[in-house]
Amino acid sequence: MRYIVGSIITLFLFTGCAKSTDHLEQQKHQTKEQMNFSTVTNETNIDQTPANEAKEIADLFDETTDIFAVNSNDTLMIAFDVQHMYRFQLESIKKDIKKQLNKKLPQVEIEVSTDAKIRLELEKLEQDLHNENISNQTVEKRIKKIVSLSKEQT
Repeated sequence: MRYIVGSIITLFLFTGCAKSTDHLEQQKHQTKEQMNFSTVTNETNIDQTPANEAKEIADLFDETTDIFAVNSNDTLMIAFDVQHMYRFQLESIKKDIKKQLNKKLPQVEIEVSTDAKIRLELEKLEQDLHNENISNQTVEKRIKKIVSLSKEQT
């Protein structure tokens, strides 16, 4: 009798402590489906096609979420968030994305950031471009400001 009870308890412990990979896969797919990703369109003279291409490239990386990108005539600024479990690989992810972007878009200077304040600023700029209430000079000025914010040390 003791042997049967001990076996049942051991069986429950092993099945209860088993790591389920189905849950992790489901969470990964759920995160990708919930990703904040929109294309930027506007009627100004600055074409946002490079920014949209950069978003598509960054979206190919499974670790990235909430991607925002805006470009001026000569600068592309992209910011994204990384899933929590990939935080220790942050620098290598940034480096890989910048490398891919430089291959695909050699004509523009590329700035990559994962900083929250940069993401917020780019999100505001994207919304302004989408609402078409911003001029070319203002876009240039705001991108330069965002780039300088990304380069300052905290």
